[in-house]
Amino acid sequence: MDVFIIFITYKDYKKGKRSNWLDVNLFSITGIIGIVILLLWFATDHTGTHQNYNLLWAFVLNIFVIGQLFRKTPSAWFSKYLKFLMIMLCLLTLHWCIGVQVFATGLIPLLVALFIRYLYLIQHFNRK
Repeated sequence: MDVFIIFITYKDYKKGKRSNWLDVNLFSITGIIGIVILLLWFATDHTGTHQNYNLLWAFVLNIFVIGQLFRKTPSAWFSKYLKFLMIMLCLLTLHWCIGVQVFATGLIPLLVALFIRYLYLIQHFNRK
């Protein structure tokens, strides 16, 4: 799936357009995963999800900003929000490197794909 995200992003870059369906799916999936992790963290007694920093890539607020993706020109704050998401990915990487939390190595391709897609979206929206 990660190679697929990067491939679609590359095609979008070459054509100078944006695949809205990919962005809506990414934001929906990461938002829903974030909600599940957050609920497991606060609403249950699961110790495996307590203080789980996967919330840095599976960001809960993604589910609430999907409406911006349907606009031809999103609000000015949305570009800042995308930059914030990229900072969160960098923070997750820092936590991983210094040993705050160890993540599965299989997560690396997804993190790279999300970073590339967010970077492309910033570039795409700032071009308009």
